[in-house]
Amino acid sequence: MSNFAAYDVAVENVVVTARFKHGLDLKAIAKALPQAKPMRKFPALAYKLKRPRVTLLIYAGKILCTGAKSEDEASKVVRDFVETLRRKGVVLPSEPEIRVENAVVSARLKTDVDVRQAVKRLDATVYEPEGFLGVVVKLRDVKPSFLVFSTGRVVCMGSKTVEAAKEAIASLERRLNELQSSV
Repeated sequence: MSNFAAYDVAVENVVVTARFKHGLDLKAIAKALPQAKPMRKFPALAYKLKRPRVTLLIYAGKILCTGAKSEDEASKVVRDFVETLRRKGVVLPSEPEIRVENAVVSARLKTDVDVRQAVKRLDATVYEPEGFLGVVVKLRDVKPSFLVFSTGRVVCMGSKTVEAAKEAIASLERRLNELQSSV
């Protein structure tokens, strides 16, 4: 395990889903919570909270919570929302199955990154500096994807937990260090 204190790590977003076996009545929820706004392009409601700053997308069978800064925060928001619905008279015959879908974590590595060398020598990369200054990296042995910038800034997307994202960043950093030492 890498020493994460060696670089600055920040949780940018945790996405959690809460699935209900018996579905959700969107009309009843919209009636109970007038501030829940219908989505234009698909059958769902959007409910925004100010504290914590998250958005709940409510579908007929699940709730998606996005914008949380931790897994615990996202899960708590969903549980509190379910309790609010029940207090407002919405019938929810089952408890939701809550699961983390994605954790987006950013880090500032200890050194700058030679993006041109990274593109040449890493497993799978996309680099189009005219349109986007970061390198999109997908390593074969690590599940999440990364955006890597020459400044040493890294964004990790696609992990199921914050801890897994941190471990993936550590793996990427080892690979980048190997590139630098072999140049």
